[in-house]
Amino acid sequence: MRRFLLIIIAIFLVILSTRLPILKTQIGSEDYYFKDVFGFVYARHGNCGLLGGCTYWDVPLYGVHASFFEVLEYNGHGCSNVYAKTPNSVYYYGEKQPQVKDPKTFEILNITYAKDSAGVYKLCRLEPTDDDASSFVLIGPACSKSSTQVTCLGGVVEGADPATFAHIWRGYYRDKDRLYLLGMELKGLDPNTFKLLSWGYAEDTNGIYFIDENYKTYNKVTNADKATFEVMENYSARDSKRMYRKGLEVEKTE
Repeated sequence: MRRFLLIIIAIFLVILSTRLPILKTQIGSEDYYFKDVFGFVYARHGNCGLLGGCTYWDVPLYGVHASFFEVLEYNGHGCSNVYAKTPNSVYYYGEKQPQVKDPKTFEILNITYAKDSAGVYKLCRLEPTDDDASSFVLIGPACSKSSTQVTCLGGVVEGADPATFAHIWRGYYRDKDRLYLLGMELKGLDPNTFKLLSWGYAEDTNGIYFIDENYKTYNKVTNADKATFEVMENYSARDSKRMYRKGLEVEKTE
């Protein structure tokens, strides 16, 4: 009987030691994945009370050894930096992501997308997209494209032509027929003659425009004389007859 009790106590202590955040070494830059003295991997969970004080416990990733475990760095702000993979599985918050088709080639591309040889996934929860993985590329700071579609800031840009979609500068893009600001079509502007000036001003063959990048609005500068139009400072501009601020006429020149 005494021997049986000792065995039960020993098993209890082993289980307790695996769950408690002790005798483990951190894996990666975040204090989330850990390995024990035998190299087996755990995900550390915690709960903090409203009045302070936190409780932590470790959950084993059954069958996962640190020798085949790789923590993936996520450098954005929208998702948690708790991605990892083995040759057979991808993990987020210590949970397997079975929708990922090829863990061996899986990689995080930017703050919005990840991909492998067979699929493209939208962060954080690695939702599969309709993109063709073999042709998927990042375009500029906010957009991506494949042979099937164009996306900007995670949303599909309806009507955009993937074959000719290209980055101009900052949030500006174009294809053979249209201009875009972060995926929003700038209707009426000619992509073939479009030229950015400064302080929000731009021009094409049809006139001068003021584009507010923060609010994603734009307007044509009424009656502006292209031949003498000059951008000044602080969203101001002038031509031979008028003064403008943020694309609106403010006074006549002397």
